[in-house]
Amino acid sequence: MFGIRIGYSGLIAQRQGLETTGHNIANASTKGYSRQRVRIEAISGATVPAVFSRWEQGGGGARVIDIDRIRDAFLETRSHTETGVNSYLKTQATVLGRIEQSFAEPGVNGMQAQLAELWGSFDDLANRPTDSSTRTAFLQRAQNVVSAYNQVRGDMVEQRDGIGDQILTRISQVNDIAARIAELNDSIKTAINSGYKPNDLLDQRDLLISDLSTYVDVRTQYDDDGQATVFIGPGTLVREDRSYPIEATLVGDVYDVEYVNQNVDVDIAAGELGGLLEAFNTQLRVFNPPGPSNQASFMDRLYDVGTSLISTVNAIHTASFDLTGAAGLAFFQFDVSNNLQLNPTIAADADRIAAASAATNLADGEGARAIADLANSNTGADTVYREMITTLGLDVQRRNTQLSIQDEILQQVELSRSGEAGVNLDEEMTNLIMYQRAYDASARFVTAMDEALSTIISGLGLVGR
Repeated sequence: MFGIRIGYSGLIAQRQGLETTGHNIANASTKGYSRQRVRIEAISGATVPAVFSRWEQGGGGARVIDIDRIRDAFLETRSHTETGVNSYLKTQATVLGRIEQSFAEPGVNGMQAQLAELWGSFDDLANRPTDSSTRTAFLQRAQNVVSAYNQVRGDMVEQRDGIGDQILTRISQVNDIAARIAELNDSIKTAINSGYKPNDLLDQRDLLISDLSTYVDVRTQYDDDGQATVFIGPGTLVREDRSYPIEATLVGDVYDVEYVNQNVDVDIAAGELGGLLEAFNTQLRVFNPPGPSNQASFMDRLYDVGTSLISTVNAIHTASFDLTGAAGLAFFQFDVSNNLQLNPTIAADADRIAAASAATNLADGEGARAIADLANSNTGADTVYREMITTLGLDVQRRNTQLSIQDEILQQVELSRSGEAGVNLDEEMTNLIMYQRAYDASARFVTAMDEALSTIISGLGLVGR
């Protein structure tokens, strides 16, 4: 009977190995699944002697003591960190790339080309200050500069509005994931306290934490009950079976992220949400010029271009005289929305363009020539604009370089992580054959022991009595 018990213990252990291997194979392509391994140990014989006898047998067979979930905690943590950095850089590279596209530089439709044509038109006006067609053409060139400026500004405002919508969407997704992690925490704790091994629930929770790391920078801690505590910076997002939702509130013209009803700031430094917040709060922030931030946004820089254009052109234009003999009006100005515009009086009457340097000689064109010379100014609108475009280009290049490097780092981390936790079908097929042969051998052993026992019973003449 003891031998049969040994055989049956082998059957049960090897069958568990077969079932676990089959579970691995079935989930070879399941996202977030971690391969599992049956841990089998030998059942030893008696170790304490009886009073009048001693143990004469060998071991007692085998038993399954656990089903291990193959997962490297260090690689998981590293994956979350590198994923957050990668998502942040990818978002930043995308945002900056779109800003760069708004300026359309270099190109015939960019502001640089429109400014060059404007200075050329002032030069033409200096040569023919009283010619009506020249004045009409000049107004069109000036309007092209205004349109180019407002087009870029409008594109950036539209991008910022879209990013604001994305921030609110990502906040909602973070809260949804946090709530699901809390639910799984509760299920995992119940399973562990009931003596079960919730490996698949642990995989589902780890997959959610991995998804969360694409949005924010996360840090996790685990306790003996299998509970995961999830942090964003110093704040707690999930603890045991409770999640603590976050919200984004507009304070002035920036988003402030806090835990709901706690008045505790959430410092989001990585992930897609971190990249979106930096774009909204810094790079595309609509300052009330000159702005309260130490780091100027591209809206700020564009405003500086407009301010330079207005101040330099208007300074000369108001000191010149138009065809009516009146002193020149301010040529460019901002409207209430900080869009650039021509003075409506000048736009309606080309004769009000002040090209002469003196009221006594309205045909000298020296005022227009002085404005045309602004093209070579080291402090004029062209210089300010080129500095802005150079800064933008360097930012785009820097982010793209960082992203390329980070892609390589993340790829290496993910390869290491999947190599540890992923299912290798060749390995599983080898295990399948091993467990199958061991199961067959255990079954054959049970049959052999049954036949031996039958022979003993027959030999004792006990059969049929």
